[in-house]
Amino acid sequence: MSYPFRDKFLPWPRTPLFTLAKPDGDLKPFWEAHARDFAYVQPNTNFAESAAGDLPIPSTLVNPDTGARIATPEEWPALRETHLRNITRILYGELPPKPQSREVEILKEKEVFDGTALQRILKLTLCNDGKRHEVTVLCYIPKAAQPVPAIVAMNFPGNHGCTDDPDVPLSPWRDQQKPRGDGKSRWNFRLLTDAGFAVITCARYDFYPDDVFGRKESVFRLFHDESELTPRDRQYTAISAWAYGYSILRELAASFPEINAKDIWAHGHSRLGKTALWTIANDPGWAGAISNCSGCAGAKISRRNYGETLEVIDHFFPWWVTHEALPYAQNPAILPFDQHTLIALAAPRPVLVTSAHEDQWADPMGQFLAVKGAQETYQLLGGKPLPSQEYPALEEVLMSPSLGYYERHGIHDVTDQDWTNVINFIRQTR
Repeated sequence: MSYPFRDKFLPWPRTPLFTLAKPDGDLKPFWEAHARDFAYVQPNTNFAESAAGDLPIPSTLVNPDTGARIATPEEWPALRETHLRNITRILYGELPPKPQSREVEILKEKEVFDGTALQRILKLTLCNDGKRHEVTVLCYIPKAAQPVPAIVAMNFPGNHGCTDDPDVPLSPWRDQQKPRGDGKSRWNFRLLTDAGFAVITCARYDFYPDDVFGRKESVFRLFHDESELTPRDRQYTAISAWAYGYSILRELAASFPEINAKDIWAHGHSRLGKTALWTIANDPGWAGAISNCSGCAGAKISRRNYGETLEVIDHFFPWWVTHEALPYAQNPAILPFDQHTLIALAAPRPVLVTSAHEDQWADPMGQFLAVKGAQETYQLLGGKPLPSQEYPALEEVLMSPSLGYYERHGIHDVTDQDWTNVINFIRQTR
């Protein structure tokens, strides 16, 4: 057994980057150190399978506190709580509580796609102790005789970046300068509605602006004073805020008469792929999840020194994970779980994990091994394993009604091919 991680992450003393973000909002020292450190880390990242190491991953059926192995489905809920508690403490932190109330206002609604679907734009306001937090939600819903399944998927550029439709309002956040339709190649809404799926989306930064000062503008502000939401308050993470947002959107979608409330799926790309797995672990209302190119702290095994590592995330994106992550990021072998455990927390609900050949940063092999590692929990609960235990060829799609994995050609992205595979995966779980 080889331990593949280097003793020193940086050749100079490691300064936690979040401590360089000044209270007055000056980010120059932060970004200067960020650029310096990344200029060293990125070219020294390992992309050789021979150097990834062979640290064993713990069984999802063994209690990391006692070493006892479970053998029956009835024993899983208690062990699941142990895993959930560990992942909460070490990685993502607690999700915010429920708001006291919420308000929904339809801003616009019209027929689209030659009259086959509705576009609905909503303002969702969460209210708590006199504080209000607004989110703009974009929905596409196919016209159908019966309630349809839905996919909830947050977006990166803002709703206006997902379409060139001028009726979709510009985002009020910092990304509004991006051109309308800038990210529309990732959002083939008609492909999905023609297949009979509704799509619900909003900007990720509506729930947590994705930067070191994001906490003070995030949904956490409903429940905490601004003095408690500084860069040092790492117990309040972006991934948990986004996961909370996913569940808020699921509840919204479930209230629509056109949507089957029991058939709503969480989909996420990249950091939102991490989020999709975390939201389904916390919320039993989801039908299943799709994690697209999620990589480290998502569907990639942390015990592999390949591409992005947990130490990279802890250092460069400290608002994604808690302050408890550092000792484990420096020594992943002592983690009481790995990311296959996160996938197992969804069981028996189906999960599809996807990757791309030119996205080695996200470690496609590490993601496949995480899906494999979750299988024993699915099988204990009556689920089906992957149809093959061998790493699939490029473009080969492995699917069972419980789990799926594939690696396609191309880059870190969401393509029409990905959406088609999502549709096929969901259909074959029926």
